[in-house]
Amino acid sequence: IVLYKLILLPHQLQPDIVHTHKAKAGALGRVAAYLYRISSKKICRIVHVYHGHVFHSYYNYWKSNLFILIERLLAKLLTDVIITISQQQRFEIFNKFSIGTVQQHRVIPYGLDFSTSPGPSLHNILGINSDEPIVGLIG
Repeated sequence: IVLYKLILLPHQLQPDIVHTHKAKAGALGRVAAYLYRISSKKICRIVHVYHGHVFHSYYNYWKSNLFILIERLLAKLLTDVIITISQQQRFEIFNKFSIGTVQQHRVIPYGLDFSTSPGPSLHNILGINSDEPIVGLIG
């Protein structure tokens, strides 16, 4: 039912770009975008982002290799651009696991620069003891 809804959604939105993430959602999203592209005859670019991957040390050998095969097919048939978040990740996805072509790959690191001071100490702003760690998320 999820794939059915995903197939209908691009026809309603008529996107120029479909941007997917994650393994299962990325696979379903790319299939839906591709079906939209061929049925609508519209140019719709399909971009997939790897924030990480589970191609080693997560599943057993057979399951890992099945996922790699699926990703290779998705990259070859249903993906215009593959984005990784670091050169190391690009090396693994492209060189080690042979997913995609060199023309498909782009590296776009996270946009946080920790080498510069953000201004006043967050500890001071929040009135927290400077020995206490602060954990946050920007998304």
